[in-house]
Amino acid sequence: MSFAQITIVGRLGKDAEVRVTPKGQQITSASVAITNRDKSTTWYNIAAWDAMGKWLAGAQKGEMCFVQGDLEARTYQNKMNETKIEMTVHARSIRVMKQQKEEVPQQAHRISTDDIDFEVPF
Repeated sequence: MSFAQITIVGRLGKDAEVRVTPKGQQITSASVAITNRDKSTTWYNIAAWDAMGKWLAGAQKGEMCFVQGDLEARTYQNKMNETKIEMTVHARSIRVMKQQKEEVPQQAHRISTDDIDFEVPF
């Protein structure tokens, strides 16, 4: 048996989806975008089974995600008869970094020279 293990950190391309197979197994899926050094983007499908999916469930588009797992590459023909590769990571470890909203002040307080004490105390 052989497999490829991968670690990716990127942003979710869509909200995570939770489905249940006919046998009752829960699968949570999402897509993660990785921006490469040359500014191109590579997309990975994430599949998280059963309990592992709880780390991904509720994740929203744009959130940063850390995923480790086994990589599966599948080739297929698209509608224009081009051969494409679909990359799926079967997750073994997931962490979603929830975005924290920064409070931006409506108007910054400017300091004037009247607010500064120029007297040196020595």
